[in-house]
Amino acid sequence: MTSGEEIERTFRQLTAKTRAAADARVLADASAALARGSRRPKGVFARRWRRIGALAALVPAAVLLAFMSFGKSSSIALADVRAAVNAKSWVHFRGDDGSESWVSLTDGKAYHKGPSFLAGKTRMLLVDDAANRRLSYTEGDAAIYEDEPTVYEDGKVPEWKPRTPWEYFLGWHERQLAHPGKFGRTERHEETVDGRKLVRFDDYYTDALGKDILVMQIWADAAMRLPVRSRARRQPGPEEKEKREWETGVYDFPDKGPGGLYDLGVPRGLSLVKTERRYFPEDVQALLEKAKAARDRFPTSYRAVVWDNDRDSEIDIIHRNGLMFRSDRYFDLGPEAPAYHLPRPATLEGVLKWASGQRPMGITVFDGGREFHRSNPYPEDVPAERFRTTTRVLRESAEGYFRTSGSPPVDFQWPFLNMGGPAEIVLHPEEAPAGCVAVRFGGAGDSRQDFYVDPARDCICIKSVGWEKKDGTWRKNGEQWLPYLRRLPGGQWCATRRMQAQYVDPEKGLGLHANYYSIDVKTLKDDEFPAGMFDGERLLEGAGAQTY
Repeated sequence: MTSGEEIERTFRQLTAKTRAAADARVLADASAALARGSRRPKGVFARRWRRIGALAALVPAAVLLAFMSFGKSSSIALADVRAAVNAKSWVHFRGDDGSESWVSLTDGKAYHKGPSFLAGKTRMLLVDDAANRRLSYTEGDAAIYEDEPTVYEDGKVPEWKPRTPWEYFLGWHERQLAHPGKFGRTERHEETVDGRKLVRFDDYYTDALGKDILVMQIWADAAMRLPVRSRARRQPGPEEKEKREWETGVYDFPDKGPGGLYDLGVPRGLSLVKTERRYFPEDVQALLEKAKAARDRFPTSYRAVVWDNDRDSEIDIIHRNGLMFRSDRYFDLGPEAPAYHLPRPATLEGVLKWASGQRPMGITVFDGGREFHRSNPYPEDVPAERFRTTTRVLRESAEGYFRTSGSPPVDFQWPFLNMGGPAEIVLHPEEAPAGCVAVRFGGAGDSRQDFYVDPARDCICIKSVGWEKKDGTWRKNGEQWLPYLRRLPGGQWCATRRMQAQYVDPEKGLGLHANYYSIDVKTLKDDEFPAGMFDGERLLEGAGAQTY
């Protein structure tokens, strides 16, 4: 079996060039700035803005509403609407963010084209409810991806029945009037808009603090039985960035809709990649089951400390007690800010002592029923309007996330358990450490991920490699190692070191980022957790609360 020392030596050789190249770029940039007579950026934050993005990467909103983001108002003549609806079966939506959607009420096909989460990219979707089939393409992808949008317990897709516009778009709201949901309710109102009598449905969500929040409104012509307009509250993240609280939209009724994804602008000639998430070959399934069993044996009451001993970086202190979970994230601001700098090398005792005098930049608490996220501003030189103190509260229904993943070292050791298919066991790969089994996810498109699992040590992933295909050639875009493992008092294996690199030029071994994290895990008893450790209500003090 390859020793940890050999792994670390090889890994450091691969990434040593990165440090030299990065230092050269910093010196070149500094020299250029001096030559231009530029001032030094105020404070120590100018070179760290990229890190701050981690604070904003909070868990998505728990409220998911269909057809929420469609657009600008327009005038529709009633006679034209009546004629169109009587003769046609398509409904069209146009969003104020430039998105468009089309729904065929006769066969259950829905098309969408609009901005993706990737800046400047467009995403296109075809969802076939009758076949439970979804095709997706994001601008720049090398393939079209297919999956099943809904998981049916019995594996049977319900028979699709043609619907009227009212049934499709207003039926759910009417049912909510008579049978409110556990965390939401709907109200019905009548109003006149531009001389037209409309009915309005208001959907409220009861957030984690017990407050009713108006999340969606939809207007309809009750006489014509047609949707007219809708608006939905934006998630707090985009709302803060774009200063836009609502997304609005209107409905119209064209003669026909798209005939397929190509009509939305998807390039022809792309391969189709199925991304099934529930079915794996028997050998892969057996390995996954063994890994899940090992993960479930990992202690559920512990303190974990994670820090990079090679450079100033984020520092995480995690506490977990059964379903209750807390993560405190600190940022070492470097030697330029000695009050906020952790000198290297640092021992575990040194990290804990340093953190005791710092304010966490981000805190996550799960109290067993609700999830709290608090973001604190940087200690100095940061505009208050950009980094104000906020706490976001979610009613978390998937407690299993905090039971089985979501925190080091669990998510470091078994990352492949969260992957979707297709997957295969790869025999005799050159990259495999001794004694490891290689599991490959993906590969039919332009990306794949290889995980090297050690069956003798709790099926922990000792190494993983990400690949991307460019010009027909597979190249590494990053890799991760867990070179040193130790046994906890209960006999479970646990990683004590994590090495990670993202490559700019994989052929030359040049990485964009290389990190060498130390990991310390200490199992705890119930009475060893500090009082109030998992009290999320405390995070609301002195902070603006945002809830879902």
